[in-house]
Amino acid sequence: MTWFIRTGLSLMMLLSAQGAAAENLLTNPDFDGGKGLVGWITKGGNVTCPMNTDCGRMYASAAECCGRPDSGSASSTSALSDFDQLSQCVRGIESDTAYDASVWIQVTPPSGLNQAPKPSFSVSWYASADCSGPVLSSETMSARAGVWAQFSLPGIVSPAKVGSARFSLFASYHGKVNVGTNAVRTDFDSAFFGPSGTVPVELQSFSVD
Repeated sequence: MTWFIRTGLSLMMLLSAQGAAAENLLTNPDFDGGKGLVGWITKGGNVTCPMNTDCGRMYASAAECCGRPDSGSASSTSALSDFDQLSQCVRGIESDTAYDASVWIQVTPPSGLNQAPKPSFSVSWYASADCSGPVLSSETMSARAGVWAQFSLPGIVSPAKVGSARFSLFASYHGKVNVGTNAVRTDFDSAFFGPSGTVPVELQSFSVD
């Protein structure tokens, strides 16, 4: 009986993990496996680059998040007054539904900064099916400079008559850098956007006769 219980627990945890992972609506959220920036649109300053490509200060890197040696990242190298963006449109959003959004961020500032970098991420809601037209509303989470840390927007509720959502990552710095120092580097990894409570009800509990 003990063997069946342990086997059942292991199977439940495995299926739960697979069910939760499957609910991430983002394409290439971990930047792993040599995928680079596939699925993402980049903007470096005022320049918009083709989807799936590195763009000036926004690029794929080998920075490791969360202690995983196989983890790639999306990175930005920003100088004075730079504003870089990485985003993707998620279609098929349901109205009046709770969603969770999160991302791991690491900021490596050089010496000589008179103001901390201000990375952030946001979710913007659209009535259209392809993130075009006016923004219905948006939610933003600001991060802070430092080692890898996860930042979250839990339980944000989509507006009525929504059709799509844009998940965006921002790297920005507005201040002064002493002459001779390097620019601010911001790394993003393990992004998530999906319905709140992603584990199916049938996998949350079980009984043994």
